[in-house]
Amino acid sequence: MQLADEGTADLMGGVAFGSMPITCRLWALEIKKPGARTDKARAAKQAAFRERVRALGGFAAQVDSVGAAVEAMKRAKRGDSE
Repeated sequence: MQLADEGTADLMGGVAFGSMPITCRLWALEIKKPGARTDKARAAKQAAFRERVRALGGFAAQVDSVGAAVEAMKRAKRGDSE
């Protein structure tokens, strides 16, 4: 079952940062198995999606482990774009 367009990140949500009023920004994570390869067409769509998220002021990253995801979310919370 496909719920979103091809290239859309595997996990998405909003991260709150700052004090009142609370500011929230979009984050998107593309999850990969360590060492796995994605075909070029799909990888291009995924990269384009991440760029769109960043262009809109959000955070987007590709991760391949729980540790990488935790670090990515720390960067998102700091206000980084990737």
